[in-house]
Amino acid sequence: MEELKDLLRQMSLEYFASGVHRCDIEEFKKSLLEGEDITIIDVRTKEEHKIINFSFMENIPLHELPDRYKEIPVDKKVLLFCSCKVRILIAYVFLKVMGFDKVKILDADIETLSGIFKPLFVMKIKKENKT
Repeated sequence: MEELKDLLRQMSLEYFASGVHRCDIEEFKKSLLEGEDITIIDVRTKEEHKIINFSFMENIPLHELPDRYKEIPVDKKVLLFCSCKVRILIAYVFLKVMGFDKVKILDADIETLSGIFKPLFVMKIKKENKT
């Protein structure tokens, strides 16, 4: 509980204004182009994930996270995705308290994510990751 208290004390206006907690769509695209080793966790429910999902995301619903967080590599960048801001923030705080220093919130909705994967961008990723 002390870890949670300490984390919450850090979450001032400056903390959120700095953006250290989030990964915007441009940063995400750059990570993909550079072939950065990242893990993306979709914390939506299995039902939501079944309807619309992305192959590059692993689905660990928020309510399963306390039992499954050890499946997530703690030593690499982790991005969290969810269509609900409340769930994603809960997942973010939980993982921070559990020692995930490189966790960020992927600041993008389903429409934005699907919109970046046009043929030209996919070809750029393919080309960059070969070199």
